[in-house]
Amino acid sequence: MRTLFNVSLLGAALVAPAAAKADIGVDHVSPIIAGAGQTTTVTLYTGNLPLGASVPISLVPAVHAPGHRPFDIPMGGAPPGSHKRVIGVGNQLALRPPSRPPYVLLGSAIVRADATGHGVASLRFIVPRLRRGTYAFVAFCSGCVAGRQGAVIAGMEREKQLLLVPRGHGRPDRAQREALRRSARHALRRSAERLQKVIALAGRLDRQCRRQHRLHCHQLVERALRHG
Repeated sequence: MRTLFNVSLLGAALVAPAAAKADIGVDHVSPIIAGAGQTTTVTLYTGNLPLGASVPISLVPAVHAPGHRPFDIPMGGAPPGSHKRVIGVGNQLALRPPSRPPYVLLGSAIVRADATGHGVASLRFIVPRLRRGTYAFVAFCSGCVAGRQGAVIAGMEREKQLLLVPRGHGRPDRAQREALRRSARHALRRSAERLQKVIALAGRLDRQCRRQHRLHCHQLVERALRHG
């Protein structure tokens, strides 16, 4: 997932090219159903992160997966030094990879080139003891945004990005697998609904920002986050 989006007047989320330094996210998990003590692999696409870069990866129950938030960013085409801003939607930020409960820090994946020359990073790990349910992988990208913080990027768009943990240690039967997949679809729908609400909020803030002649928009965002 890209780090930052610009909200158009039509309500769509458009990529703001100058805002993101890397295109990184969770590509797939294999196998997606794995219980405690079993091995699985999560693979990221890493855009233009340099080869050899280390990307920390955490695991979290999907219900607690970090979503998106509004940001104010420089208005496209504004002259150098201008204070004019536009409201966009981007990933949450943090100073370090999330590791405290409900997160589990799994380790770091190293960026390499795949057979087509694209940047990828894979982490093979043993699933820790977890409660039955749907879990999201969260990548921490320190090179995706300017400043001391890094982007916290969750894979919550497709089922193949998730880890589905069955009850117990044995191989789940068909009924258990179907129940896990229903849970995953529900989590993905909830995540999509939350994103649409953030996009709608950013759209409202952007209209207020425009009424203020694109000035002092940072205060609008901070006020909305405090009362969110």
